[in-house]
Amino acid sequence: MRRTWIGTLLGTAMLAGCFDSAIKDSATNEPVAKLSKEEEQVLDAMMFLFSGIEDNTKDDWGLTPWRREVKGRSIEFSKLGKNGISTSDDEYNRKIWQSTYVRYLMRISLKEPCVFHFEDVMDFSKGDSTEDFSWESSKNGLNTHIFNLANAHVFNFNTEGFEAIIEMEGPRVECTEDGQCENAWDSRYSAIHGGRFKGREAENIRRLRAMELIKKACPGKPY
Repeated sequence: MRRTWIGTLLGTAMLAGCFDSAIKDSATNEPVAKLSKEEEQVLDAMMFLFSGIEDNTKDDWGLTPWRREVKGRSIEFSKLGKNGISTSDDEYNRKIWQSTYVRYLMRISLKEPCVFHFEDVMDFSKGDSTEDFSWESSKNGLNTHIFNLANAHVFNFNTEGFEAIIEMEGPRVECTEDGQCENAWDSRYSAIHGGRFKGREAENIRRLRAMELIKKACPGKPY
């Protein structure tokens, strides 16, 4: 019988060697199970499909390429940029303008099978430091999503229009961190891609391959 990815997850989690003692669950203080190789592949595929970010790729702006790092049940991609950020809050501006650099962080986490947490975070440097980003942190709620592909009866990549669109439908298939959920979602209403996709055929073929890998791991539910 073909081994499913969820079966791999359950089997792997039972092995003591697959726990990261350095990272603990914030609620239970217990060591967190490491991601399996299969889980890492699915998380990387999700990140590329939705955002276009991969390890060592460089955007049109920023000082460094994206750097990939596995942390517990998450994969983080980060890059460094000069701080030119301004808000409508003068007091907040006075604080963040003390930072020379910003670390842009895209995090994807797998807290349960086929439920993917995307987080878009900006961390501000302590003065001129390029190592210490503990001064201030800000999360972009518009690009922070929880996608439940276990509930999806539609998960498509539509390339028919000018812009390729990811389409999802299913009970609570997309939720925010504060618990607001939708039964349908598409990527036209998210800026998680950051303008990285140019609509080229080779790019869309790679995104379709990423979706195929994800669908094998998370086939969803029939309507």
